Amino acid sequence: MEIAIIPGPIMDRLTSDGGKRVHLNVLLSSLLALAYAWLTGSFAGGAGGVPHICLFRGMLGVPCPGCGVTASLRSALKLDFRAAVRYNPAGLAVLALLLAQVPLRVAALGDGDFGPPAAALSRKMSRQVTRCLLLVWAARLCGGGAGRRSGASLPL
Repeated sequence: MEIAIIPGPIMDRLTSDGGKRVHLNVLLSSLLALAYAWLTGSFAGGAGGVPHICLFRGMLGVPCPGCGVTASLRSALKLDFRAAVRYNPAGLAVLALLLAQVPLRVAALGDGDFGPPAAALSRKMSRQVTRCLLLVWAARLCGGGAGRRSGASLPL
């Protein structure tokens, strides 16, 4: 679940060091994801300001494991943890992962010997976040209501 969305040609211009490439991509991608969540919450009128688009839900009729995560991130970045949990409780785990990537990847970029342990720790954290997302999703599908917010478009 590591987010590495910077295209290869851009990464080629930023570094030619293959060992640092992944760390830099994950660092920049995490910062972009955090900035997106903060900016959409600040300038788009809060969590309701960005339309909810889920291809998974559109095709299958049920929300995906990530439904509500962006709104959860926006709420958590505003320190509204109650709303964050209502949108998607796993959003807090995603936020923790994104925030942890920053010092972890900076350290990996600064010390080449720390690169492999940083990558291993990141994979372990990512697996835990994925488990959280799937657990919330299963609860939603079974009618447990995890992550439901009244008035939001996410409940089944």
